[in-house]
Amino acid sequence: DIIQKNVQPNVDLLPNLTQSDAKGMFNSPQFTALLQKIKKYDVVLFDSPALLVTPDTYNLAKNVDGVIVLVQWGRTTSGDVQSTCNYLEGVVGSKLIGVVLGQVPSKKEPDYYNRKETKRWLRFIPKIN
Repeated sequence: DIIQKNVQPNVDLLPNLTQSDAKGMFNSPQFTALLQKIKKYDVVLFDSPALLVTPDTYNLAKNVDGVIVLVQWGRTTSGDVQSTCNYLEGVVGSKLIGVVLGQVPSKKEPDYYNRKETKRWLRFIPKIN
């Protein structure tokens, strides 16, 4: 069994695959079998490559209940975000749950010791039509 049980309380893990193992994975009979096997879980999260540059991700997106798009602050363009969201909903037919904006710098305010820090954090951004 490739699923590691109880890596944290109530959390099982399917380790990431190497790039050569993952090529074509989301369009394979093994992936279809895996989807059937994991239906017993309440929540399943897949971390996949970018949709616009990896055709395999399309096959994953069309086989899950919903998609959360992750975007990198200062790197991902708003046009790419809009294209991805439009593609997911219009072409793939996926339910877009929302967008997560990652690596957002915090305001650079001095702390107690007058040091400035930049925090990396994730913020859920509701879908905007």
